[in-house]
Amino acid sequence: MQFYRSMWEKFVNHKSNTIMSAAVILVAASVISKFLGFLRNALLADKFGASRALDIYQASFKIPDLIYSILVFGALSAGFIPVFVRYFERNREDAWKLASDTLNILFVFLAALSGILFLLAPTIMRFIVPGFNAADTHTAVVLTRIMLLQPIFLGLGSILGGVLQSLGKFLIYAFCSLFYNLGIILGIIFLVPIWGIYGLGWGVVLGSVLYFILFLITTMSAQFHYSVIFSFGITGIKRIMTLMVPRTLSLIITQINTFIITILASTLQAGSIAVFNFANDLQALPVGIFAVSLATAAFPTLSLHSSTSAERFTATVHKTLRQILFLTIPLALLFFALRAQIVRITLGYGHFNWTDTLLTVNTLAAFCFGIIAEGIQQLLVRSFFAMEDSLSPFLSGLASVAVNLVLGIYFKSLFGVWGLALAFSIAVWVDVLVMFVIFYAKTKTREWQSIIKFSVVVTLIGSFAALCAHFSLYGMDMLVNTNKVLGIFVQLIVSSAIGVGIFFSLALVTHIAEAHIFLRMIKRKFFARRLQPEVDDPTSFIQ
Repeated sequence: MQFYRSMWEKFVNHKSNTIMSAAVILVAASVISKFLGFLRNALLADKFGASRALDIYQASFKIPDLIYSILVFGALSAGFIPVFVRYFERNREDAWKLASDTLNILFVFLAALSGILFLLAPTIMRFIVPGFNAADTHTAVVLTRIMLLQPIFLGLGSILGGVLQSLGKFLIYAFCSLFYNLGIILGIIFLVPIWGIYGLGWGVVLGSVLYFILFLITTMSAQFHYSVIFSFGITGIKRIMTLMVPRTLSLIITQINTFIITILASTLQAGSIAVFNFANDLQALPVGIFAVSLATAAFPTLSLHSSTSAERFTATVHKTLRQILFLTIPLALLFFALRAQIVRITLGYGHFNWTDTLLTVNTLAAFCFGIIAEGIQQLLVRSFFAMEDSLSPFLSGLASVAVNLVLGIYFKSLFGVWGLALAFSIAVWVDVLVMFVIFYAKTKTREWQSIIKFSVVVTLIGSFAALCAHFSLYGMDMLVNTNKVLGIFVQLIVSSAIGVGIFFSLALVTHIAEAHIFLRMIKRKFFARRLQPEVDDPTSFIQ
C-alpha cells in the first residue's frame, strides 16, 4: 500500500519545469483525448447516423456549452491563471484564498444561472432550432435541462485545473481532463440502451462529475488549502473580474458564431447539425493536439514574462508561433488530401451511410481551410490575456462574427452545410488577421516579416508532401481492399506516413530550424543513454 501511495504522490506532484516538457505531456494527453473523442463520435454515428436525433443532441449542447465556454473556459481562465500565478509568487496562502473565493463565487453563480436557464429553456430552444418541429424541440428542451448540470461541475473542475497548470503540474492536469469524454462514452454504451437519447444527456453529466471529482482529489493532494470564503472585496477577485468583462463579451461574440451555424443548419436537411459537428471535431484534431497544447503550456510563462521582460515575452510568442505553424500547416494540407479516408475510418459505421459520409467529407474540406488560423488563434488570444488585454480579442471577434453571419447566410443557399463550414473558416482567418495587426502594433516588433517567409516555405513543402500522400492512395488502392475497414485504415496510415516522411525530410534538407530541433529533441528524449537537464537554448523548441 505504501508503494502505491508513493507512486500516486509522485504522479500528482510531478512538475514540468519547461514549456516544452509541459507541451509534450499535453500533446500526449490530447492524443488520448482525441482518440476518446473519435470513439465517442464513432459510437454516436453507429447508433444514430447523421439523423435528426443526433441533431437534437448536438443542439441541446449549445446552452450548457455557452455557459462553460464564456464564464469558465475562456473568461475565468483569461483572468484567473495570470492573477493566481502572481499571487502564488508573492504569498501562497493568499493564492489559496483567491482560488477558494473564486470557486465559491463561481459555484453560486453557475447554480443560479443554470436554474434560470432551466426555466427559460423552451423559449431559448425555439430560437436556436427554428427548423425543428414541436416534438423535436421538446426533446431538445429536456436534454438541455439535464445537461445544465454540466457547466457547474466542469466550471469548478476547470478552476482547480487552472491551479494545477499554474503550479506546473501538467501531467496530473492532463490525466484528469480525459475523464469527461470517458463519461460520455460510458453514457452511450450503458445509458442510451436504457433511456434512449436522454441517456446521452446523463452521460454528459457523468463525464462532468468525474472531471470535477478527479480534479478535486488531485488538487487537494497537491497541497491546495481550501477555505470557506465568499468575498468580492479581495483585490485578486476584482482583477479577475476586470479582465473577465471584455473577454466575456469576446466569447459571447465567438459563441454567436456557433449559434448562427446551428440556427442555419436546423433549416437544412436532417442531420446537417450532426455533420457540421462531426467535421468540426475532426478538424480540431491538429489544433487540439499541437496548437492548444503549445499555447496552454506557454501561457503561464507568457503571463510571467509580460510583466517582467517584453523581449522575452515576444521571443516566446514568436518561437511558439513558428512551432504551431510548422505543425499545423502540413497537417491541414494532409487532412485535406486524406479527408475521405479520415471520415470513413472515424465515422463510417452502422447507421452512418454513404450520403452522410460524402456530406461530412465535403464539410471537412471546407474546415481544412481554417485549421491553420485556429492554431494561430489559440496562441494570440493567450498572448493578449498574458498582457491582461482582453479588449483586443473582443474587437477581432466582433469582425469575425459579422463575416460569419453574412457569408453563412449566402453560402448556405449555395452549398448547404459545407458552405457553413467555409463561412466559419473564413471568419476565423478574419479574427486572426485583426489580432495580428493589433498585436504587432502593441509590441512594435517587425518579426512578422520572418513569420510570413517561414509560413510560405512550410506551405510549399507541405503542399508537395500532401500531393504525394494523395497520389499514394491510388497505389494503396491496388494493394489493399478499401471496401473493408482494415484496408482503409492501412491505406490511411501508409499514405499519412508517406506525407509526413516527405515533409519532414524536405524540412531537414531546407534547414528549417524546427525540424532539426525536433529531431534532436526526439534523440534526447528516447535515445539518450542518460538523462540530461534541459537548458534554455534560444534555438530550441520552447523551453
